[in-house]
Amino acid sequence: MSSAGLVVPVFNTVPRLCYRKYAEESMNKNILVVTWALLIASGIYQIPFLGLPLLFSVILKKILFGLYGGVLIVLNRSKIWFSWGWPFIAWGFINSISWLLHDVGSLEVVYRMIQLLWIFGFVSFFAHIRVWDVLERFPIKYFSFACLLLVVSAWHPEIHKQIVNGFGGNRFGFSIWLSQFVFIVFLVMLDRQDCRFVYGLMQVTPIILLQVISAGRTGLLASFLLVLYFCHQSQRRNYLLAIFYLVGVTVFGAWYGGLVGSDNVQSIYRLTPQLGNDYIFIKYDFLSFLDRFLSYRLSIIITAFSDFDLWNVIIGKGVGNFQGTMLSEAAQVHNIYLRSLGELGVIGFLVLLWIFYLPFTFRSDSPAVRASKVFMAVFLLIGASHSEILITSISTCMVFWICYAKVMHHRSQFLGQLG
Repeated sequence: MSSAGLVVPVFNTVPRLCYRKYAEESMNKNILVVTWALLIASGIYQIPFLGLPLLFSVILKKILFGLYGGVLIVLNRSKIWFSWGWPFIAWGFINSISWLLHDVGSLEVVYRMIQLLWIFGFVSFFAHIRVWDVLERFPIKYFSFACLLLVVSAWHPEIHKQIVNGFGGNRFGFSIWLSQFVFIVFLVMLDRQDCRFVYGLMQVTPIILLQVISAGRTGLLASFLLVLYFCHQSQRRNYLLAIFYLVGVTVFGAWYGGLVGSDNVQSIYRLTPQLGNDYIFIKYDFLSFLDRFLSYRLSIIITAFSDFDLWNVIIGKGVGNFQGTMLSEAAQVHNIYLRSLGELGVIGFLVLLWIFYLPFTFRSDSPAVRASKVFMAVFLLIGASHSEILITSISTCMVFWICYAKVMHHRSQFLGQLG
């Protein structure tokens, strides 16, 4: 073949490769922008002054999340990592078996399977691109400024109502959702000078104030733990500064929340009122105190397991069938692990632990990977007091699954090096 015959294919191939690379990078950037938009929209169900029906907002959000997840699955159809995907497949299989064995609502099972497929496609996709750019390039300064505007505008009755009601969701989920942005603030400063920690405290202040005003204690606890961790990662490790800051911002937020008329703020430090004479812990002072502090979660758990037998331990009661009672009314068990044990039995419980244990099966020297593991550990701790989180809810934990993808990416590289 002549030299001219070799030159022509080269000139034809190089532009195609360059265009393909450009197109892929452009697609990834567009995906990142859409991901940021969904991350913000995931915690907002109603917008002040618009007056949109809550049902309309919920349906619209589910449609947007469904379309987004479908696009990720299509784009990533040839890159599914079954090396870490088996526990997800097992989780879906167990939920399907539970559907066949128990009298459960098909809609709830189908919805859970859709959530599982969404999470699987989401993690698979972001494990193959520069996933940390999703968080490092997030416009966190503008988000923090928006939170500051909300805090200042809390005097307005409409905005105040939306804050204490979690913008149409609930104040607990709203507070947990906000703790993700506390993590993002410090993440972008992880490898910078120590003075950036103080600057980070300034940025997270409006976010934490919103958590205090909405009185979501679990999300507030997550933010406290994240602040202390990143204080530990700073050069000076000024724990005294971090503790004084956390106490100060909480006290100020509680005072300001009461000033703007938020009754929820008192629930941060006040126990839930005592129930009637049929309260199961009425004769035990310490257990009564602990149960009231936990908003009667212990009572709900005990009544949920009261009629458990050996068969239930093995296969559970079925999706949606495991509930306790409080004041003679059905109540959801606020613990994602115990809920899985009650609905799917010990096998489903172990599979859930398998999913959450995978990111912690290797060590990494990367500060970003270590930080992502700490963030996931904090959210796993939160799962012990909430039932709609992690694998049963997407809206409050998108950052958790982004961190999961990051760790799985490094884990595959680590295992590949060992091989």
